[in-house]
Amino acid sequence: MIQFMKDMIKDKPFLKMLFVLAIPIVIQNLISSSLNMIDTLMIGRLGEGEIAAVGLANQLFLLIITGLTGICAGAGVFISQYWGKKDLVNIKRMLGLALTVGSIYALVITVFVQCFPSQSIGFFNKDPKILELGTVYLQIVSISYIFTAITFAYSFALRCIGRTQLPMVASGIAVAINVIFNTVFIFGLGEFIPAMGVAGAALATLLARIIETVFIIVGVYKMKYELAAHIKELLPIPRELMERAAKPMLAITGNEICWGLGSVVYTKAYGHIGYEAVTSVQIVNTITNFFLVVIFALASAVLTIVGNAIGEGDVPKAKLYAKRIIVLSMGIGILICLGIILLAPFIVSCFNVTPEVAHVTVNILLINAVIIIPRVFTIVMIMGIFRGGGDTRYSLILESSTMWLIGVPLSFIGAYLLGFRLEYVVAMIMMEELVKSIFCMVRFKSSKWIHNMVEH
Repeated sequence: MIQFMKDMIKDKPFLKMLFVLAIPIVIQNLISSSLNMIDTLMIGRLGEGEIAAVGLANQLFLLIITGLTGICAGAGVFISQYWGKKDLVNIKRMLGLALTVGSIYALVITVFVQCFPSQSIGFFNKDPKILELGTVYLQIVSISYIFTAITFAYSFALRCIGRTQLPMVASGIAVAINVIFNTVFIFGLGEFIPAMGVAGAALATLLARIIETVFIIVGVYKMKYELAAHIKELLPIPRELMERAAKPMLAITGNEICWGLGSVVYTKAYGHIGYEAVTSVQIVNTITNFFLVVIFALASAVLTIVGNAIGEGDVPKAKLYAKRIIVLSMGIGILICLGIILLAPFIVSCFNVTPEVAHVTVNILLINAVIIIPRVFTIVMIMGIFRGGGDTRYSLILESSTMWLIGVPLSFIGAYLLGFRLEYVVAMIMMEELVKSIFCMVRFKSSKWIHNMVEH
């Protein structure tokens, strides 16, 4: 292991490539997580009901995020490997495919939410206050889904060709605008703008998403990046390319949607325990995702690095780079574990919740800290190495089977049948990560995850 680390440190091209790809993504993810943290803190000043309502409404946004991640990551598998071949024609076509499919997906969910807002919230919790607040928030924020789809398509494609700075800057601008508008719209501005509460938070998010989308598109064309394509280069997409892309895109999209639906079902189980439980989980998820920004960045970076190497036809390099990032991620996972354990009470004290909710929230954070190392490993493997290697079908099977055969049944057994406290239900669900990490290791050692998707 010591020699392995020495070789990695001496490999300057690898370290340069890793940092050029990962650091802007870390910053972008940190900015996005900061946005969620700030949103939760600001809404939290209004009360626990508001936190729970917005948290439940954002479960629909989670479906948007998971679906778009699947669509754009599926296209990204091809874009990263085509970039290894320097095939700009097909890179632009894959961008066009991601834009088209992602926009249609976002539009369908937007229409559904606009037609059935209260029913969407009522699936999780039927508390009258949460229904009222959640419905108001959802009707406004759902308009932002189409802009999110466009931003996702460009951001993923830019990352896959190593252009990571523009998405980072766009996210920074979006966060700054969102914080300013949150302050103005949630709490009001004297006699000029009345306090709007959760409706103000939704409006601030919508405006920030619109500006982010415009900024990233203008940036691509003004800086004349490789993705600055004419409409005829994006569409129509050749049938042969669509057929080749369909299976991996469907597999990754299915993977993400299965995970997203599972998370929605978990929220249903938490809602059965009570809206205080939903509040605790919302806070925990916000904090945990903030700590995981580096890992998600590593996963995005390794997808590009592994995909590029396979596209070049250099499989040994793909394997070596994958091993190095696994070692790095595990070390970071240990640091995250220690960070959560040490900082959990302090961070939770920043939220305006009752002592009972704060106590439960700290306990769940400590449970998350214990399981974070295997979770880090599975994130890097599934979202980075397997996807970069084109092993999308196995990722779908593994992710969906562990969640729906282990996590989801245990959540309902704990919440509905046994009537456990929230801490015990969360601990039961975490068994899923342990099983998943074992199967990831077996698959990686087999080398069956390597597939050249752009070979003719």
